[in-house]
Amino acid sequence: MTTKKTPTLEVDVWNEPDIDTVAYSPELEADTLEPAVEDYGYDIEGLKADFPTATELERFVFDTTGIALGLKGRQNDLKYTVALAALEGRAVEAKYVVGQNPYIESGDFIPEEALKEIPLRDSRIPTEVPQFYFHSKTIPHPLPEMRNRDMKVVVKFAKYSNNMLTYEVLGPLEQHAIGEKLDKYGRTRPEKKVWVDPRTGEQVMRDSNGSFTPRGTKLATYMKSLRVNNTNQFEVFIDRDPFIINQNAIDDPWKD
Repeated sequence: MTTKKTPTLEVDVWNEPDIDTVAYSPELEADTLEPAVEDYGYDIEGLKADFPTATELERFVFDTTGIALGLKGRQNDLKYTVALAALEGRAVEAKYVVGQNPYIESGDFIPEEALKEIPLRDSRIPTEVPQFYFHSKTIPHPLPEMRNRDMKVVVKFAKYSNNMLTYEVLGPLEQHAIGEKLDKYGRTRPEKKVWVDPRTGEQVMRDSNGSFTPRGTKLATYMKSLRVNNTNQFEVFIDRDPFIINQNAIDDPWKD
């Protein structure tokens, strides 16, 4: 008895075969089967029986998946359909997802201002690594209320090979409470929290042609007021000459 062989697909890595000419193969048919959907054991009737309110349902989904849903006020069948999707790991529309923990009542929630993006780096600044950079922690904070508390900012100064000087305020970042309100227990709570963010991104202080920006002029003046022996911090740490003679190098150029 002659055994009939099932034709198989010859694979050509350089050319895609015409779909009409591909012979039948059981392996190909198996590859086209949809993957089995995992059964999590949840169903809508069970959720309705165990979690009859939106708050209970939101908390169960949050405890199980870490997803905070906003289901209050939704059509009854819809809220359970959305919850079931989250529990089964399926995609949930963004309009049903909220950032607020369902265990925190809305009256106790303190809104927080989003942290702003760092301003863009000035496009005129070279992409190369600077010749020098210097961090100063002595410059007063740009906001008056912070200066009144004698707060300082951290500023990074840099010098590039084309003679350009730059500055960048790096921080500090602080979150402040604004306003007051009473919660349901009679405790005083902030109305909201905001960020005090002095960051500037890297900006031009002195252009390559030697001209200072208005802000650069003020920063240079301030740094020149900080004395270092018979000179100042601007000349010693910021506008440094890369070819200043080093006596040790003259005495022994091989010494580290």
